[in-house]
Amino acid sequence: MKGATSSLVRNSWRDLWRNRRRTLLVGMSMVFSAFIMVFAVGMNAGLVDDMARTVTGSFLGHAQVQSPGYATDPNLEHALSGEQVTALANRFAGMSEVLAFSPRLVTGGLMNKKSSAGIDEDDLSTYRSMTSEGVMLLGIDPADERKVSTLAESILSDEPRRRCLRGCEGALAEIGLAPDAGCLAMCPAGQDRFSGDSCRAECGKLCLGRCPADDDWCDEQLCESRCHNYCHPARFLADSNPFARPNRGEVVLGHDLARVLRVDVGDRVAMTSGGADGRSYGAIYRVCGLLKNTQSQLNRTLALTHRQSLSAGVHLDGGATAVVLRFDDFEKAGGTAAVVEQKIHEEASISTLRVRPWGELAPDVETFIRLKLGGTYVMMLVFTLVVAVIIANVVTMSVLERTREYGVRLALGEPSARLIGSVFAESLMLALLCSALGAALGVGVVEHYARAGLDMGMGQMETAGVVLTGILYPRTTLMAIVFAITSVLGFSLVGTLYPALRIRRIRVMDALHFS
Repeated sequence: MKGATSSLVRNSWRDLWRNRRRTLLVGMSMVFSAFIMVFAVGMNAGLVDDMARTVTGSFLGHAQVQSPGYATDPNLEHALSGEQVTALANRFAGMSEVLAFSPRLVTGGLMNKKSSAGIDEDDLSTYRSMTSEGVMLLGIDPADERKVSTLAESILSDEPRRRCLRGCEGALAEIGLAPDAGCLAMCPAGQDRFSGDSCRAECGKLCLGRCPADDDWCDEQLCESRCHNYCHPARFLADSNPFARPNRGEVVLGHDLARVLRVDVGDRVAMTSGGADGRSYGAIYRVCGLLKNTQSQLNRTLALTHRQSLSAGVHLDGGATAVVLRFDDFEKAGGTAAVVEQKIHEEASISTLRVRPWGELAPDVETFIRLKLGGTYVMMLVFTLVVAVIIANVVTMSVLERTREYGVRLALGEPSARLIGSVFAESLMLALLCSALGAALGVGVVEHYARAGLDMGMGQMETAGVVLTGILYPRTTLMAIVFAITSVLGFSLVGTLYPALRIRRIRVMDALHFS
């Protein structure tokens, strides 16, 4: 039996290459079918992954710990206390599931540009600069935030000369003067550095001798101090608030929000919000940087400041509205979040808290991803039908072309069962070889673009509120490889069924006269 099987395989392999052109044509159709399946599914998987990674990495995190009522009523009444934040930090320190965490305090309010100049009733631009905008003020711990999101990596670089000119304008406005030729002298065209000691020295020169001797309200030191605010290039928040008071601090603004407020790095903004005790809270912030996030809504509304100072200002010392978590695998965030929630419930002070995975926090994005996955399955079905028609047709025709050969073999006494087995063996060997080759080729191309990226030529595009770069990084999936190989193999065998049945019923004389 073993020898007969070996002989069948050996003879079938020899018969395959008896007509090389026919075999190569059939094989090429199989290779292309397997390749296109792996590549197309990999492209779609890359798009889904890119969106999910963008959402979770840029802001949401893989999960967030919140109080039970915060999801339906997101305000400071449902914030975590300072004691709960500390208890969570201690609990997460011993959890292997949690790679990093960062507390956040979110509140809303009104923000406007803080102008040093007096109000000129005839200058409409003065009133425009006083316009307030609604913002989402987010208090963070910068060192921890770098571990759970890419906010710190989203800071836009500034233009030193423009910052210099704004610094000169703000410093002179502080003492009631309009910008003059001294600003152009201090900020020459082509200047690429305006920071550090050289900047402070220039500020001293600018303000020296500006105050009239008889003007007791004019203060050159105030002018110089204001100019110093612009000596810092664009950056993320410092690890701790450089100001001692909770109503003073630094802030990072979304670049669209900064454009609407007409502010830039070094400018000051005023913020008014409500505290946890119902009283209003006001603060003045110095803009230290502008960010461009991958979520367009954040670019229009987001303002980042230090959580400890903000929590003290809103009378929620050390508190947070959520603690953002990062896991090892964002795709398993739902299951990991359930495990983490079960573990934190073992401690009484935090036993009522919820751990919400990113899919629950961003249902619109999750819905879009589910639709894309559904589209993947539909696409695979279409590919299956196309491959079925192509391969079954090619295999059927290639076998039928050999009808006369089969008649000769039957006339020489070869059993029809062995002949049918030979036909199936040829199709099986060719399909296995070519589908594996096509899948390997598809994996190679996908892995190449997974590293280098595939520019779709569409620039940035926004989908479900998420800005994608237009450069796609495909991902190889085991499902695509198995699907490609089994589809080619299956339809090759299906294409062999009709010729096999025909061989079983064929008459030798008819086969010999077949042309």
